[in-house]
Amino acid sequence: MEFIGGALFVLSFHVFGLTFELAAAWIIILVLLCESISDFNEQIVIDRVWIIGIIPLIIIRIIQNNFLNYLLSASVMFVLLFLIAYVASKILKKEALGGGDIKLYLFIGFALTIEKSFLSLFLASIIALIYSMIKDKGKEYIPLVPFITLGVFISYFLGDAIINLYLSLLGV
Repeated sequence: MEFIGGALFVLSFHVFGLTFELAAAWIIILVLLCESISDFNEQIVIDRVWIIGIIPLIIIRIIQNNFLNYLLSASVMFVLLFLIAYVASKILKKEALGGGDIKLYLFIGFALTIEKSFLSLFLASIIALIYSMIKDKGKEYIPLVPFITLGVFISYFLGDAIINLYLSLLGV
């Protein structure tokens, strides 16, 4: 994890230089790596970690003058995941998506635009599905936050290229 964190810090500096977005990237990396370790080891998302991280992230988005775009992203993702969890729990008669995963997308919404947030959720789901098929976990708990983290990092650094490639394949 230390190597991954260090590599992501260096990559962020290389991509963003000394900007407010670099500070945002470092906050995102720190929070999501901490939450991934916590979910993997203890099956919990520590609320105070993402709450502490969201405060400077909101300040950065206000300074960058795009707070409303990220507020929309956070709101839509939270409501969407809450509704999915609610409907799935009624259908499956058990918890289908942890509350911590849902709350974490409030933080992620301030990290990623709405398009990249959807991409991160899609990538996380695909990667988790592949992992569960390979590991054949069955009914065992699968920590979703590490996969969400991977989806967020891919979306954060490569999201524009992935979205543009997808749209060009559609002819848009």
